[in-house]
Amino acid sequence: MHLKRKLWGFLILIFFLGSLNFSNAIVFEDYNVVCEIDQNNKIHETIILKIYNDDSEEIKDITYIVPQEISDLVIESDKGVKSYSSVSNDGSIEITIVLEQPIKKGERGVIKIEFNSDIVWDKLGKKLLSMSVPAVPSNFSMSIKLPPGAAVVSPAEGLLSITPQDYVIDTDGKRIFIKWERELDGTEKYFTTTVTYVVLTPEGQNQNILYFIIGGLVLFSGFLIIRHIRNNRRNKKEIYELNSQIELLHKELELLNVNLANKEKEIRRLEEINELIVDESEDLKKKIDNYESKVEKLNSEIEDLRTNCEKEREKNNELTDKLKKEIKEKEEKIKELINCRNLIEEYQKEIKTLSEKLKEKEEQIKILKKKIEDYEKNRSETLMNILTDEEKMIIGLIKEHGDITQKDLVEITGMTKPKISRMVSDLEQRGIIRKVKIGRINKIVISDDFKGDCYGP
Repeated sequence: MHLKRKLWGFLILIFFLGSLNFSNAIVFEDYNVVCEIDQNNKIHETIILKIYNDDSEEIKDITYIVPQEISDLVIESDKGVKSYSSVSNDGSIEITIVLEQPIKKGERGVIKIEFNSDIVWDKLGKKLLSMSVPAVPSNFSMSIKLPPGAAVVSPAEGLLSITPQDYVIDTDGKRIFIKWERELDGTEKYFTTTVTYVVLTPEGQNQNILYFIIGGLVLFSGFLIIRHIRNNRRNKKEIYELNSQIELLHKELELLNVNLANKEKEIRRLEEINELIVDESEDLKKKIDNYESKVEKLNSEIEDLRTNCEKEREKNNELTDKLKKEIKEKEEKIKELINCRNLIEEYQKEIKTLSEKLKEKEEQIKILKKKIEDYEKNRSETLMNILTDEEKMIIGLIKEHGDITQKDLVEITGMTKPKISRMVSDLEQRGIIRKVKIGRINKIVISDDFKGDCYGP
């Protein structure tokens, strides 16, 4: 009896706690729970949540409620775990996980929760595991791995060994695996499983017998074992519990009889009241007919008002659309004017900079022109100053005749032929004179650059 009360209290606690504390933005693509029982009937539970964010807001933290006391809590995530905390509340543990990298819209994340717990109860030599997990819409699976050497049995006559019944059972020759797979649609607050088992042999002893027993459980659904345990393990304690239940039922029946008598009195009183109500109902009916007439008139007026409101709403909508369009056009023009003003300011700054550079260039040009003019004025005088008297005489003769041969220069000046030749070559290298071929004779003329200058002896 104490065990049953403990179990029912546990299930009621789960019901009121609810399920996971998540928003509608979260989509659970996969929700996997693995419960492994060791030889000491201690449980190591692993929960893997594969989450998809279907909302614009980031998922920064997640809360998961475990409906039992736990220890050795470990949290992992592919998004990194910034911090986590666990708070005990009336026998349940509220785990809050803060992620290092929030799960953004359209992204996926995986969270792994591991812990140890002690929720296996002993009942007349049998082990009873009853566990619940929050149920959310998801592709859900739960696996329970019994300890080595354990076999499934019925807890009592007429009761199932495993619930719910849509399970798959398998074995590796050493231990039994029980698995449930289903699509949760959100109609259930939690998913609860119960398994009753006994440990037949210690691990590593009499393996052939263990294989035979486990194979029989898989092939014949544990029929022979359930019958054997049911017929041989009934004792005084169970009978006492059943008698206690019967006494409670008798007391409840007596209470129900008292309540029934009270209800009969209440019915008679209600019948008297009903007679009074029937008398008043005729008057109420007339009033109702009158009210219905008024209501019909009011409904007609309301309908007229609704029609007028619809017309006014349409006009307002048209006017609003027109105003929105004008506002949008004005805003576009304002943006264009702002852009133009900004461009004008930039161009003015650039023009100012270019004007300043232009003034600098004009000043430089004036200085260069002045230097060129000074050079043109003084070029002839400078050249004449650096020429010898004989070179000046040669240039004067060339300019006087326009063109002259080297032989004529020898005859006119009386200088030797080598000297005239040397002087002509030197003036030619300096670019003052040049030789041109007229017919078969080479004549000497003033260079084009110096034709305008006046040279004389």
